[in-house]
Amino acid sequence: AEGRVDLELTARQPRNPEVAWRWLFSERLYLAVSTSHRLARRQLVALEEVGTEPWVLLHRNWEMRRQCDALCAAAGYAPRVVFEGDDLPTLLGFVANDLGISIVPAMGLTSGLGQLGIRLIPLRDPDAFREIGLAWSKRRRLLPAARQFREFTRAWVPERVGD
Repeated sequence: AEGRVDLELTARQPRNPEVAWRWLFSERLYLAVSTSHRLARRQLVALEEVGTEPWVLLHRNWEMRRQCDALCAAAGYAPRVVFEGDDLPTLLGFVANDLGISIVPAMGLTSGLGQLGIRLIPLRDPDAFREIGLAWSKRRRLLPAARQFREFTRAWVPERVGD
């Protein structure tokens, strides 16, 4: 809103009316477990199945954490958090060492994690995805490169109903 940033790729839809946001894509969320976890061989899992597990999650100020809490609440419980962190690689390290489970976005991480001791299992829960969009200040005049990138995303991503 203050105009310090030209564009932001973000999962957080701004609440400030001075900031515009355009949907780009939806990203599936996964349950991250260690390769030795009881569910590691599953192809799909529902959050109601893991209500008693220890969880490693981002701090509450992260949008991803708020979404994890909401998904668990919809499944009928509050996660029993044993560790809170500030970045997903740290959380995945805890998961790999069997210290807890987590909900994470794919972020291109769906392959190669087995070597690190991590398995990502798609969630069956209907709201287990996050919306990624492009945000910019309505008050700030965009630099030509930023404006061109924003226009590229408009051409690349079809309009959604209601946009």
